[in-house]
Amino acid sequence: MKSDVTKLPLGEGLVGFVLAAVVVTFVLAFAFASGSAIEGGEAGGEAALEPWERGQQIAESFACTSCHSTTGEVVIGPSWLNLFGGTVTLNDGTEVLVDEAYVQESILNPPAKMVEGFEAVMPTFSGISDEDIQDIIAFMASLSEAAPAATPTAEEAASP
Repeated sequence: MKSDVTKLPLGEGLVGFVLAAVVVTFVLAFAFASGSAIEGGEAGGEAALEPWERGQQIAESFACTSCHSTTGEVVIGPSWLNLFGGTVTLNDGTEVLVDEAYVQESILNPPAKMVEGFEAVMPTFSGISDEDIQDIIAFMASLSEAAPAATPTAEEAASP
């Protein structure tokens, strides 16, 4: 007698879960593989993404945009719209410039400098690479009118 796993208690859910887990694993493996568009290489003949585009993808993959909107709406954390390059007031009353150093510290050690009115609920992302942080910063800067102009690379600065 042949049994149908979908007729067992939780059978359909288990089969669906396993199938979804396999698909997600393969999608992530290809998305973050060396030379993929997210890694900055050329994938499938397409041009590499700009840093802000990679930053947007990284922010979405780490679910940053679940708590930080890009529209000005306050969700759980401060909105990223016009945040970078501006100043924020911290819970202790001091003001700080939202620059590269502040964003990097906030990603690696979120409770270090909490924005006034927000709870310390953001997880620590200590496993994220410096390149990913720089791309997230580029994405945040792309959302801000107050963001300083991008610092030219050594090659750009050397060319007349």
